[in-house]
Amino acid sequence: MPLWENPEFIRNCRAQLRLRRMLTGFMVVGVLSAVVAYSMHQSYETADAWAKPFMILALSFQLGVLGLAGGMACALSIYREKENNTFDFQRVTRLTPLELTVGKLFGAPVYSYFLAACLMPAALAGAVVARVGAGYFLTGLFIMVLGSIVFHALALLMSLLSPRGGSGVPTALVLLFLPLLAVPAMNQSALKTAGPWAGVVFASDGSWQTHSTTDWGGLPYAASDWTDLVFGRPMHHIPVLILLYLTLLAWLLLALVRNIKRDPENLDLYSPEQSIGFLCYLNLLVLAFYTPREWLAQQGAPVAAQRTTVFLLFLGLNVALLYFLGMTLLRSREQSRRRVYELAVSGPGWRQAVWPAGYVVVAAACVTLLICTRYTLASPLRGALDVGIAGFQAAFLLVAVLRDLLYFQWMKLRRSRYPLVMAVVFLGVFYTCSAILLGTLGGVGAKKSEFLALLPFPWAAFGLDHSQWPADRPVWLLALPAQLGLCALFAWLHYRKLVEMAPARSAERSPAAAAAPSGM
Repeated sequence: MPLWENPEFIRNCRAQLRLRRMLTGFMVVGVLSAVVAYSMHQSYETADAWAKPFMILALSFQLGVLGLAGGMACALSIYREKENNTFDFQRVTRLTPLELTVGKLFGAPVYSYFLAACLMPAALAGAVVARVGAGYFLTGLFIMVLGSIVFHALALLMSLLSPRGGSGVPTALVLLFLPLLAVPAMNQSALKTAGPWAGVVFASDGSWQTHSTTDWGGLPYAASDWTDLVFGRPMHHIPVLILLYLTLLAWLLLALVRNIKRDPENLDLYSPEQSIGFLCYLNLLVLAFYTPREWLAQQGAPVAAQRTTVFLLFLGLNVALLYFLGMTLLRSREQSRRRVYELAVSGPGWRQAVWPAGYVVVAAACVTLLICTRYTLASPLRGALDVGIAGFQAAFLLVAVLRDLLYFQWMKLRRSRYPLVMAVVFLGVFYTCSAILLGTLGGVGAKKSEFLALLPFPWAAFGLDHSQWPADRPVWLLALPAQLGLCALFAWLHYRKLVEMAPARSAERSPAAAAAPSGM
């Protein structure tokens, strides 16, 4: 369906683009533009000196209108339907989820687009007087609009996920959007600013030239504000930014189309397979943009220390992502009961008892393959990292993540008002006590004390000293089976809860029920 025939888009246009409102907005923008242009013209000595600052100011106002005002409109579009009890209408409409998403994405901020169009004559006048190239101006404008659309999709997704009564959504959106207005990053960064502000800067001081050089250690870095390093290779920032925007927009639209017509209690951003793909996508971005510099700021560091630092950074990032993935895959009591009834003949089984460990392990394997492939093909720091010790360290932390996820899944099936909140509170108290215990036992130095500290606090694996591995190996080799034993314990507790939800089989029916007439 074309956008101009979309009923949701037409409904928003009729509600926002009323004639009196459009005339008021056009007159206010026109008067302000004329006054500001005259004031800036009188403030500069030459006739051309005021034009470029005026163009930058007009483009900045366009970005504010498109980004902030349009984002607010998208953030309130679905949220208001929940507050007005009209959310069910979008669930029963005959529009497909994609048509409904597109209609809301471009319909909710339609008045912001109109105000941005009213600012266009001022921006064009400044560009013409300042003799700005048409290619630079149009490219910068395209970056601004595309970046704003991505932010609108994010705001629409937040509006969909926000609960009824969540009045802090607009404030959160402002806080999210403000960092995107930052100036371009330092020259040493592999990726320049990813916000739509790059369009304003490119229209005023853009360049199509790329330049990169090497630092003290032979590592490449971008020596130009419009040069990015993608897998260590220099590329212009504009096509990289466009590709980044399009891929992010695709993932946001996938989540919106998947959930926009669902009941609020059954929202599910991505399927498990899609979640693994999104996790690999985030890792691909990190590997593409940040491995050339490897986050190394210290000069003269040994190569082995550099590799250890890089490995720990990737390890910490992926542990956090795997933790988040597992939390999104946790099943509620109703979902678990539904799944158990689907498996009523064979019973829940141990495969369901270890949910969501299977998908987390698959995601970890995919990420490991991606990182190993990246460092095998090309990397300035490949080589001397001890793969065996690093693999054990990663496996130990993965088991720790699985232990917590299995604990959360078991707690979420318990009968309480806020089971997951209570599980987080209990685990936070447990880790706080463990950290105190670990700090107390750290001064003892005995292997037995270190082993007792690793049992409750496995995150100490981040501080595993590769050079001390021969001496510390017995402690770590004993702590890993202990963590696996805790995983088995929580899986067993989860299995017991699933068995309690299972329907009674026909063979286990009571004699009175079996003797009842079949016609009753």
